[in-house]
Amino acid sequence: MISEKLKTLINEYKAALPEHLVDTFDAFDWVGITLEIAAKYRLTPKQEELFISETMMMLFEITDPTLFKINLVNHIGVSEMIAHNIIMDVNTRVVTRLQTELERVVGDAPEILAGLLFGGQDSVPDVQVHPYSAGAGTVNQSVTGNTVPDPYHEDID
Repeated sequence: MISEKLKTLINEYKAALPEHLVDTFDAFDWVGITLEIAAKYRLTPKQEELFISETMMMLFEITDPTLFKINLVNHIGVSEMIAHNIIMDVNTRVVTRLQTELERVVGDAPEILAGLLFGGQDSVPDVQVHPYSAGAGTVNQSVTGNTVPDPYHEDID
């Protein structure tokens, strides 16, 4: 179960996306799948919220996908082996589904989603993303340039 604050944060980020991406993310319950992955690896409720936040920011291109494994280890506190397995699950169950839904919505999936998360930073393709801003407490919104809360610097409970 995710907090209302995290649900609001997800909706704020999603609202700033182009319509075809909103339709893609609305096509299936990616948050529910992420919760299932969290349960599989027995993450605590706090780790679960951080995992969903990290996954959301990677999927919405707010953070660099090449940092996903590092962030799982550093922010969520799982081992590199568990992080690798989580990434494989996210890739198989969420990213692949997003690619399929995006192809359905727009015809061809943009290169940005193609082949992400094949087990860690060394195998992730070189893609252009919008990383964290330097200011603590906010993240640059990659689509509109607006700032939204940063779950690593503000409680999401």
